[in-house]
Amino acid sequence: MRTLCAPRDCPPGTAISHSVGYNGLGRIIEVVTGKVWDEALKDLLLTPLGLTHTMTLPEEALRFRAAMGHLGEPAG
Repeated sequence: MRTLCAPRDCPPGTAISHSVGYNGLGRIIEVVTGKVWDEALKDLLLTPLGLTHTMTLPEEALRFRAAMGHLGEPAG
């Protein structure tokens, strides 16, 4: 039997992440569709909606004009 859960990064009660629900949803989508989450998102949502400039992977941002993040100067 396949499990839907990925290994934990931290012991329960030691950290919190607002994205844990999205991570779980992504894994459920992978199991149900048999595709990795970004392929399923493109095939089932983005392409049917005609969203041609929506990206899921950082390397895809190079195809279009995009703002890039940056790191500030180290403190001290």
